[in-house]
Amino acid sequence: MTCWSQVDELTRFVLSSTLDSTEKKVEFIANSIQLLNAPKNSRLYSHQDLLRAFTWLTQSRSLYSQLRTWLQLPSLSTLSKITVTAKSKSDDDLFCSVFQKAPERCSAALKTSTASPQWIETGRFIDHVVQLWKVLNTKTPSGHIRFRGPDRCPIDVTAPDQQPLHLLQQWADSALCMRPGSQSQRIKSLTKDTANALHWTCKCLIELTNFLLTTDSALRHQYVALGFFQQDDIGHHFAHFRLAAGSNY
Repeated sequence: MTCWSQVDELTRFVLSSTLDSTEKKVEFIANSIQLLNAPKNSRLYSHQDLLRAFTWLTQSRSLYSQLRTWLQLPSLSTLSKITVTAKSKSDDDLFCSVFQKAPERCSAALKTSTASPQWIETGRFIDHVVQLWKVLNTKTPSGHIRFRGPDRCPIDVTAPDQQPLHLLQQWADSALCMRPGSQSQRIKSLTKDTANALHWTCKCLIELTNFLLTTDSALRHQYVALGFFQQDDIGHHFAHFRLAAGSNY
């Protein structure tokens, strides 16, 4: 079944359903709206596909607005059109150079530079991003020993301080401050969708971790490594969102 046949099937189901049966589909609708708004590769979309997608997008936005109050859902940012341009390759190259090849060297060079105070702040921001990346990608209970980095410690209920959880809470709060319009001065900020996604991802990981560490059920764990939540079976389930999300992923 092609992507757009799935869209047609979902549209027919949602628009003909009652509120009770629609509730389970609303989250997928919201994610799909973001997916269609920023396709990563415009070559995947013909003119006919885009017209059908735009029609489905309009119908889904209208339905989501109607159900938002009843289901207590977050609001969507204004989506006026479907963007069909691919993400700039130079943005990918810059990101890979900074965060994948040598983030420590890049950060050190920026923080020791006297050319501009903004460079020092940029270096510190890179450190925070790398620290979050290490926490989210912890997959083994001994990663902090192997890599000699405290940021790779699993979250243990017996640990005196829950530094990974504190870091997630800091990022959850910071994401709200980095939303457009949340600053008095015009500075660099995240898009509303990205800020909301970062905020709620961190909040949900905190709640999920606390549940797994404290529940009295059989799901209780002695420790939690956040990298477990991005294993292949989970990634496969959300692969279609990752493929087409583009710069918003």
